[in-house]
Amino acid sequence: WMHAPRPYMDTFEKVKQSTDLHTNTFCQRLIHAFVTSGKLEGHVAGLCREYGSRLKVMEDTLEIEMPDGVSWTSPSGGLFIWVMLPEGSNAETLLQKAVEEKVAFVPGRPFYPRGDVRNTFRLNFSNQTPERIREGLSRLGRIIRKMH
Repeated sequence: WMHAPRPYMDTFEKVKQSTDLHTNTFCQRLIHAFVTSGKLEGHVAGLCREYGSRLKVMEDTLEIEMPDGVSWTSPSGGLFIWVMLPEGSNAETLLQKAVEEKVAFVPGRPFYPRGDVRNTFRLNFSNQTPERIREGLSRLGRIIRKMH
């Protein structure tokens, strides 16, 4: 669903229709029922609490597990932390080694217009438990130390 000033809604509707015709009616009705039930605000508040605690776990674990020279953002919103490896590092090479250890992330190169930055990657903290976040970052820290 979208909330926007009325003058823009016609344009957004045309773009949506040209992209996928429309969202199926059943899902639209489900979402409408949920949004109008008065439960949306409580649900969003619960998500903010849960994701906030997972973000804290990830930030605390990065402090413990990452070697010197690795830095990261502390987001004020969203579901990701942006990690910067030391200059000259290659996140895509790191990803290959990480996947062997059952850890995954999104390399940062595609997020840059020229694709010329190779030492960054994005971590998601919303889809894993605190225990798995700690274990994954422990594995990732060991791999980074071995590579440098």
